[in-house]
Amino acid sequence: MKNGWIIAPNRRKSALTIGFALLLMAVAAGFAFGYAHSELMVEGNAQETVQNLIFRNNLYKAEIIGWIIVWLCDIVVTCTCYLFFKKLNKKLAVICACLRLVYTLILGWAVINLIFTLPLIQKIVHVSGEFAISQGEQIMSYLQNFQDVWSVGLIVFGSHLMILGILVFKADEAPKWIAILLLLASVGYFVIHSLELIGPAVKNVTDVINMIMAIPMAVGELSFALWLIYRGGKNRLESKTPTNYSPS
Repeated sequence: MKNGWIIAPNRRKSALTIGFALLLMAVAAGFAFGYAHSELMVEGNAQETVQNLIFRNNLYKAEIIGWIIVWLCDIVVTCTCYLFFKKLNKKLAVICACLRLVYTLILGWAVINLIFTLPLIQKIVHVSGEFAISQGEQIMSYLQNFQDVWSVGLIVFGSHLMILGILVFKADEAPKWIAILLLLASVGYFVIHSLELIGPAVKNVTDVINMIMAIPMAVGELSFALWLIYRGGKNRLESKTPTNYSPS
């Protein structure tokens, strides 16, 4: 017990592990996608994109490292999320973990497409003419594959957030507003990335939905992470209503 809270040691360790893994993931993803990827990729201009990859190759390699960190954090979250929620609802905890595992595997395949571009970039540096153009087309194909595969993964990720939101909502100790944010974020991921797979024909609709759902998608998991670090695995001593968890 500490400051009026009963601490379940095993669940507290799981909560801290998930929380810090999610924060590290947010930083790595913010760098990899929010900064590096947006700096290097020029939409609608394959030539300039390939030139960026050649002349800013260290930044591109750093982006790939960032994605690998995200992938490793996802593995950690997958395992510990099940451990944290299994006593609340084992079936939902298994589904939640399985969906995150599927998403993590899809993300891994997406990142492999980025890794495949590295030797092609090196070859372009030493060649010219039609062969260089061919290499550039292959690079752009891998980059598009990364985006398409990741979009599929984010649809699965949205399904994972839906189950996670339900679990958080069922947990007496957790604030309901976090569950609502997670549920809204799940809808955002599912709808936006389903529309992205349709293609540019619905881009205007996708952009509007993206603007509407930006806040819950950005802060849903982040708020969950901060709550886990601050109070995850703790129950109020003075609470008269039994919680859905038994300390372990």
